[in-house]
Amino acid sequence: MRKFTRPLRHYIGFCLVHCIVGAAKRLPVRVLHAMAIPLGYVGYVILSKERNRAIHNLSRFYPRATPRQIRRMTRRVFRNLLIAFLDAVRLPELTDREFHQWIEFDETVLQNAYRKGRGVIVLSGHLSAFELQSQIAQSFSYQNITVGSTLFDPRVETIIQEIRSRRGVHYIPRKNSLGKIIKALKNGAVFGVLIDQDTTKEGVFVPFLGQPAFTPTTSIKLAVKYDIPIIYVATYRDTTGKYHIVSHPCEIPATGDSVQDIYNIAKDFNQFYSSYIEQYPEQWVWIHDRWKRTPPSPPETKGKHHEN
Repeated sequence: MRKFTRPLRHYIGFCLVHCIVGAAKRLPVRVLHAMAIPLGYVGYVILSKERNRAIHNLSRFYPRATPRQIRRMTRRVFRNLLIAFLDAVRLPELTDREFHQWIEFDETVLQNAYRKGRGVIVLSGHLSAFELQSQIAQSFSYQNITVGSTLFDPRVETIIQEIRSRRGVHYIPRKNSLGKIIKALKNGAVFGVLIDQDTTKEGVFVPFLGQPAFTPTTSIKLAVKYDIPIIYVATYRDTTGKYHIVSHPCEIPATGDSVQDIYNIAKDFNQFYSSYIEQYPEQWVWIHDRWKRTPPSPPETKGKHHEN
């Protein structure tokens, strides 16, 4: 049955994305943010799998909160996810002057890393309108590349690619992208990658929001191998609707052991990013199954140890 209903579901998904993107480009910000309240609630009701996952994750992080408080926070998560998407579509359509009025960004950390001439790897995650990070870097004249996964429908993927490629950002499909990424970095590009989700085979278990989480390390491995500067970046929206993009240099000393260095950087980034999620929890993607994998248990000791 799913085989026959899938095309219809994909078409409905395409129509929704097309309408939302069209509205985001044309309607005033106050109207868009007002729309996000009922539309976010619709998403909360319809997307039961994502709703239940968000409730589970928030309950895990806020064990003292009542079920009612968790449900209220979950509804706000859905609303904020929609606001972030609408603003990620809307803001890059503005003029440079208008665009920078909505975003606060100090380029000092990025500039210092970029001047080393080996490219820059930006580690970030899915907090607030994270798509704006590549757009703001490009607006400061940095050569910027971004990578995305193949989406459920080619029509939707075309829309998202167009959104991510604005202002000259170079979009690369994830499949077979490693060689292109390395080449771009060697040419001095800024490569932004989101590593706050359990989505890859290569990674390490390090604390995330205080709990062990499998964290992707492919980009960190590239940085260690080719001595590419790393910076951490997080984005949040304040009560006025303005976005703040904050950055921090990766200052973890190299130990000479690449495995340990990769682990230390992943751990340091998670600590940095967790601090912003803790400050703005309703702007993060709690609908993702962040802790779906658990650390392997230590092997049991065979036999008994006898002391002489």
